[in-house]
Amino acid sequence: MKPRQLPLFVFLLFAVLGINDGFAHQQPTPFATPALVVTRADGRDANQSQEAAKEEAGRKNQSEAGLKPVTLQLTWKHQFQFAGYYAAVEQGFYRDAGFDVTIVEGASDRRPIEEVVSGRANYGVAKAELLLNRLQGNPVVALAAIFQHSAIIMLAKQESGINSPQDMIGKQVMLLPGDDAAEYLAMFKSEGVSLDKVRIIPATYNIDDLIAGKTDVFNAYITNEPHTLAQKGIPASIISPITYGIDFYGDCLFTSEQEIHTRPDQVKAFRAASLRGWEYAMAHPEEMIDVIVGKYGVKKSREHLRFEAEAMRKLMLPDLVEIGLMNPGRCRHMADTYVALGMAEAGYSLQGFMYDPNPTPDYSWVPRVLGIGIVIVLLTSSAFFILLRFNTKLRSEVAQRRQAEEKLSRARNELERRVEERTAELTTANEQLNRENSERKQAEEALRVSEQKVRHKLEAILSPEADVGAFELSDIIDSGQLQKLMDALYRLTRIGIGIIDLNGRVLVGTGWQDICTKFHRVNPESNLYCIESDLKLSRNVLPGAFKQYRCKNNLWDMATPIMLGDRQVGNIFLGQFLFEDESPDYETFKLQADRYGFNREEYLAALDRVPRWSRETVDAAMSFYAIFAVIIGNLSYSTIKLASALEERKRSEVALQRLNRELRAISDCNQVLVRVENEQALLDEICRIICDEAGYRMAWVGYAENDQEKGVRPVAWAGVEDGYLTNADISRADAEHGHDPTVKAISSGETICIQDFAGDPQAAPWRANALQRGYRSSIALPLKDELKNVFGVLNIYATEPNAFTSDETRLMEELAGDLAFGIQALRNRIARKESEQRITLLSFALNSVHEATFLIDEQARFHYVNEESCRMLGYGRDELLTLGVADVDSDFPMERWPEHWAELKGRRTLTFEGRHKTKGGHLLPVEINANYLEHDGHGYNLAMVRDSSKRKQAEEELHKLNEELEQRVQNRTAELEKKNAELQKTNKAFVGRELRMVELKERIREMESNRQ
Repeated sequence: MKPRQLPLFVFLLFAVLGINDGFAHQQPTPFATPALVVTRADGRDANQSQEAAKEEAGRKNQSEAGLKPVTLQLTWKHQFQFAGYYAAVEQGFYRDAGFDVTIVEGASDRRPIEEVVSGRANYGVAKAELLLNRLQGNPVVALAAIFQHSAIIMLAKQESGINSPQDMIGKQVMLLPGDDAAEYLAMFKSEGVSLDKVRIIPATYNIDDLIAGKTDVFNAYITNEPHTLAQKGIPASIISPITYGIDFYGDCLFTSEQEIHTRPDQVKAFRAASLRGWEYAMAHPEEMIDVIVGKYGVKKSREHLRFEAEAMRKLMLPDLVEIGLMNPGRCRHMADTYVALGMAEAGYSLQGFMYDPNPTPDYSWVPRVLGIGIVIVLLTSSAFFILLRFNTKLRSEVAQRRQAEEKLSRARNELERRVEERTAELTTANEQLNRENSERKQAEEALRVSEQKVRHKLEAILSPEADVGAFELSDIIDSGQLQKLMDALYRLTRIGIGIIDLNGRVLVGTGWQDICTKFHRVNPESNLYCIESDLKLSRNVLPGAFKQYRCKNNLWDMATPIMLGDRQVGNIFLGQFLFEDESPDYETFKLQADRYGFNREEYLAALDRVPRWSRETVDAAMSFYAIFAVIIGNLSYSTIKLASALEERKRSEVALQRLNRELRAISDCNQVLVRVENEQALLDEICRIICDEAGYRMAWVGYAENDQEKGVRPVAWAGVEDGYLTNADISRADAEHGHDPTVKAISSGETICIQDFAGDPQAAPWRANALQRGYRSSIALPLKDELKNVFGVLNIYATEPNAFTSDETRLMEELAGDLAFGIQALRNRIARKESEQRITLLSFALNSVHEATFLIDEQARFHYVNEESCRMLGYGRDELLTLGVADVDSDFPMERWPEHWAELKGRRTLTFEGRHKTKGGHLLPVEINANYLEHDGHGYNLAMVRDSSKRKQAEEELHKLNEELEQRVQNRTAELEKKNAELQKTNKAFVGRELRMVELKERIREMESNRQ
């Protein structure tokens, strides 16, 4: 496509404004991506046939040059959820596009977004959290939305009655960690359910936890877990965020911005190949199920995979919507939801989040630049006129400023005056506040003392012993209700009473006479007689009886005790009366009035109002009140004992619940001991069960190191650890840690408890760290091997003090014993397995050699024979093992064996020849190498036997050859001697001729010299 030509004045404007040519090139920045558009699933249009042909040719060339390695990171384990990518591999779509794709299945510790952003994977599959990560600054780009609707749901058993988010209030709800829970959080927020009202627990990804009741609500995939529950016949309730308006995209194919900018053509080709794979997978589900089961080893049944495929079809809508379609408006809705949840900042931008395989040139910057230029021109032309007007206004404003300064000076003076007045008012108010604060502190101190008393009495009531000695009468009666009852009784009988504690405080009083309240108890001297009367009546009165006494103020009083158990806490008084059969001595009362300074007429008038009762009435009244006092005491005592019993029962129930939890935990631990195959997995699971099932705060296992530092190495832990073990740095060689429970448990082999970190002096070095993490008590349990040697320790921490009773300690010791046994059993199992492997290897090696091998005991019996032994002698292995040396070697009868054994034992190894008899009776010459060895206190002969028949035959043939060769040598020697004699004769003749030639030459030389 030919780019449009820009007007000349635009480029001139660029030059004037100093704008560089970056707009023309639009070089990509690290966080720039193609524009946000709604894309077709395959990214093609009608004008791309030529480009497609070029891409196809390029892919062929690429394939010839070699495929490009690419990694695709999945969100979870292999299943039909990722069938499209498997189809792209199996059908060769990736290969045709030039890729060698490695598909990596997901795990709880392998997150696709982290893998792709870090560069460990080129592409990934993610859910709705992909958009959230983009909003949080991660450079990820969505290539295609595979699921048009999210598969995330919540499951509850139908019998629980949980059918909506509101029903989850107060329930245990499993949630995915971190950003993965965004859809659930949005659902709760839209329904007005605060997370504080929901008991959130970490996701375990195990549907059995819902079935077993370990959680009330389980986070799930609509394509997976509902089938499991249906197969088990468990009716389930499905709570889907879609029902509550939270309709997010599901699985999305994505990559990083770095991948797009460095390899744009590869990204486009990979996306297209993946979508082709999805189209094929949804059109051929049964074929893909065969691939998933056969090639990827998925453990799900075919029925389960069919269920998953059909559920995915409803989420993908491939018949209605192109696979991979993404809508900007829907993405904005998702982003707004994250902002509302506080998981993303407002003012976000989605530019570059959605991939466009065919971006068009962007000239949107041109109008902005033109606008800037026009604005600058307008501003320049306006500046001149503004400057003129500013000059004129400046003079006017100078005058106005002078006037304002004068007003400001007057206002400042007025403000200072008001500040002085306000200061005086604040000083007065501060003094009043100080007085009120002092009074408040006094009231708080009084309240604190009162609270301490109440707490002490409450503890006394709720203690198992229920110490009644801590109670006063006011603690055991409801004075207000008794006052109402006595007032009503007084209106009926006109007989007044008082209920008084042993300190003289009147708790209930009705019908008291004026002569007492206005005269006798007002005057200090006459009041002493009243107190004396109270004391007289309070002494030596049996429960259920009453005592009468004429006080020194000449009126009758009667009392009956109120008992709490065997202790008196108060009295019921009936007083200030006269018997009707006696006449008051007015003269005496007149003298009393004069003596105490009472008004005689008012005092005598009060005397006339004193009731006159018959003795029968008094006896009946006191009999009633005596019984009433017994009822008050018995009811109060019974109430205290009942409260104590109920509290004891409550404590027992709590203790029983804890013991039951611990028993369940021990049962679960025993199941783990049977099931687990790995020591680390065993330790991790035991610690988890102690915290999750038994309800403890933290648990950890440490192994005693035998190095120079004699440290204790933590190997497993669970619960709230928060760096506690890192800070502990426990060493048995360090004197400072001599009182550490872990060190003491290892050194002594005994269980060590700290019942309260806050108060135990021995816990001082670790108190701050322990209390900061919510630990109040702990127990250290030694782990012992079969020889009772301590090799480690199990530490458990509780949130409450005194958590480890004798029963709990016994159960925890049982658990520690089981754990130690399980560890030793695993180690023994591993050692046994290694031993078996070594034996198997040895057996394989012995069976692979070409020598017969026999393991023989001192009685000449076979304990082991290899395959060559069986082959050589013609016996089966089981048959041969029933025989002995004498059965196969006639040269070794049993009477000779002891001598041979003694010689072998002395020399340790012997090599000799013998004859072995086969099953068919044939004698084989053999060469035997015997080796003496001992094992577990017993001697054995490991004999290596080789068939020597062929060797002997070869030796005989060699001997014959030697004899033949010697004969030939002799014959040849004779021939050579004869030839040599003939040669000597020839040599002699030849030598004589040579000598004559020499003499002849000498003569010739002499003749020639004479001639000269």
